[in-house]
Amino acid sequence: MDLAPDSPVSLVDAYGAYLRGVRGLAATTTQTYTAIVRQFSRWLADERHDVLVAASVADIEAWVGAQMRSGRAPATRRLGIAALRSFYDWLPDRDDNPATRVRTPRVPPSDISPYDPADIERILEVADAHGGVTGQVEAAVLSTLRYTGLRVTELTSIETATVDLAERRLQVVGKGGRPRVLPLAVDLRRHLADYLERTRPRCPPSRWLFASPRSQPSGRWVGRISPTVIRRVIRDRGEEAGVAGPHHPHRWRHTFATELLRAGVDVHSAQRLLGHVKVGTTAGYLHLVDAELRDAVDRVYDVWDPDALEPVARSVIGSATDR
Repeated sequence: MDLAPDSPVSLVDAYGAYLRGVRGLAATTTQTYTAIVRQFSRWLADERHDVLVAASVADIEAWVGAQMRSGRAPATRRLGIAALRSFYDWLPDRDDNPATRVRTPRVPPSDISPYDPADIERILEVADAHGGVTGQVEAAVLSTLRYTGLRVTELTSIETATVDLAERRLQVVGKGGRPRVLPLAVDLRRHLADYLERTRPRCPPSRWLFASPRSQPSGRWVGRISPTVIRRVIRDRGEEAGVAGPHHPHRWRHTFATELLRAGVDVHSAQRLLGHVKVGTTAGYLHLVDAELRDAVDRVYDVWDPDALEPVARSVIGSATDR
């Protein structure tokens, strides 16, 4: 493959092949990273009259600055720098990586709003009420999201052979092709057992656990449900249940992570269940639990604040504490 400086398209294609074949990144991640590198290459040629392989720290800083002035969010700029760091780490015949010396913007904590347990129950009830094979597949998908917090790509890639109902285990392939084994909650095992017995045999035959009854033989997602369908189901069922949005797959993941920490699961166990490479990613959910604990303390001490009590009550408390 031509890797000459004047062939950026071939260069980025080779980089994409490396991400897929060597690093085992998901198709969506590969597409995102290669799109960013192509965008930077075009900007570099138009604005700096330079080529991709020769970009400097100043070039990347200028590009990030241009993104900021155009209104790109800090998270978007941070992702762009990460993609360029990955690209220049891979780039043949270049020993330095200019992107590593570019300061990444600080990204404020996400406004994570997990579902309340009552909201989840309403959504699942609405999903269960939908009849037919399609409705049963959708209900099984939502139940799996509820008890595993899987990413959409992980959910669509579950193979039936990796579901062990007897041992209550499920094997999934996460980001970067990293496999992990998840325990199945009792309710989820029951739901999946019913799904595999009554619903899955009525779907198109394939190795995938969640097969769309409407998948087209020539389509990209033949034999399995697609991420687009999952996002639509999540939105539609959430709206039908009258639960405040937004409704998206990651909100179910946020909910799962938050419930783990609320229940006292240690952050390292939660990290393994969620498939996070860095424990710091999991720890990002702790601020939700911390906020709830602070609210609880405030409620208690608002009541027992001596300055807020009647004089007689203050005297009683004072005499009690003297003992």
